[in-house]
Amino acid sequence: MEHELRKSQAQETQNVATALKHMTAYCSGTNSADPTLTHDVTPEDWKKLDRQRLLQQKLPDKHESQINVLRAKQERDIKNKLEKQKQQLEQLDKEMRHQLSQEEYHHAQEQDQLDSVMRMRRKRVEKRWDLRYEMWRKDWEKQKDQSLPGRVPQEEWPDKDDTGYLIHSTSAMAVYNSALTSLLMEVGHKAFETRIRAKCLLHHHHTTTTS
Repeated sequence: MEHELRKSQAQETQNVATALKHMTAYCSGTNSADPTLTHDVTPEDWKKLDRQRLLQQKLPDKHESQINVLRAKQERDIKNKLEKQKQQLEQLDKEMRHQLSQEEYHHAQEQDQLDSVMRMRRKRVEKRWDLRYEMWRKDWEKQKDQSLPGRVPQEEWPDKDDTGYLIHSTSAMAVYNSALTSLLMEVGHKAFETRIRAKCLLHHHHTTTTS
């Protein structure tokens, strides 16, 4: 902007100088193209010449004042722009902290839901294992014509309360829980027969020895 202003001022300086040159020539009373031709110069013409000279004298101060005003305006604009950017950054920081807080809250909720669902899944697995054990025990007692006293303890699980909370079937967490539960069930079923036989034999041996 300052470059454009200085360019405009240079053009104004040139125009004022040209006008003063023509006015001075006119007030000389002669014609530059033909010196033999003369004309009358009125007091008003001399006043115009004085005003033109005064205008040329004041032009540098006028231009300097314009430059100072422009620079002051640019400084204010930069200051206002920096202040606006500062406010925008503060607002963005505030929104980011709020969003982070919301995400942490939702994450905690999802974690609680996941823990609740896993407790429910574990109880289902325990019941299914109990049922399979009872079926296997009855079959074993029938084949061996012996009784297995007591109950074979299951694998230990974390002792947590079941809140009964169900996650919506369309959520991403439901897909994750389903895959995880399927994996647990698959591993549990494959290892069930081997592990339960070993536990029963050890339990039976321990009971026989102590009795």
